[in-house]
Amino acid sequence: MLKIFALGSCRIHRPLRALDKVNRIAFLNRKDPKWFFHTSRAAVQACEMCLGGDLPPAAQQPVIFETQPMGRVIDMDGRDLIARADVVVLEVSSLKSFDLDGWELNQFKLVKADPVFRDSLGPIEVTDHSAEDVKSHIRRVQELVQRPILLVDHIHIERDGAPIPKRLLLSRILAEASSELGLGMFSTRSILQDRNPAACLQNGFHYQPSFEPAVGEAILEAATAHLATLDTRDPV
Repeated sequence: MLKIFALGSCRIHRPLRALDKVNRIAFLNRKDPKWFFHTSRAAVQACEMCLGGDLPPAAQQPVIFETQPMGRVIDMDGRDLIARADVVVLEVSSLKSFDLDGWELNQFKLVKADPVFRDSLGPIEVTDHSAEDVKSHIRRVQELVQRPILLVDHIHIERDGAPIPKRLLLSRILAEASSELGLGMFSTRSILQDRNPAACLQNGFHYQPSFEPAVGEAILEAATAHLATLDTRDPV
């Protein structure tokens, strides 16, 4: 049974949890350390915290940690879990970076935050990560976890017969990172392109719960295929 540690949003956590529930995988951080994020820099930040690094200031934590239920206390120690993982599934779903005093913030939490609280945080620097930024962040995650990695992109959606340009750009960047760094890659286009969007998606950001097991199986298949090209797994 494949042991998986996930870094990303609910778009990978929920499909992997669906597989864990039926014993198709061992989802190592199904409970903790778990919070949702969207950028490659946030993935580096999460890895550093899971491996014993500093936590953000208390005032910033409400706009960094996206959990279910919101605001719960997270068991941050992921050192043993990462060491045990056969593969780390790393989803990057945004190039948009929100920086406050060197900490990567969660855009969803910022949007939902009370405006008075948001203004009290101080100046937030908003930029777009470049292709080289993303590749550098992924390389840093690779150095930190020392495990095989499967990259996952954002939900593939077409409008007027063409993919959303920013999502297409991100997918191409991740494909380049996969090739250059020797990582696995799962593109959601492979499972969504020929399907009825209404049957698969709640909206442009979330899968239908009934479709999440299929996404999980596709991620598992891609991870297994990637591992088959390597010789790094411990003997069963």
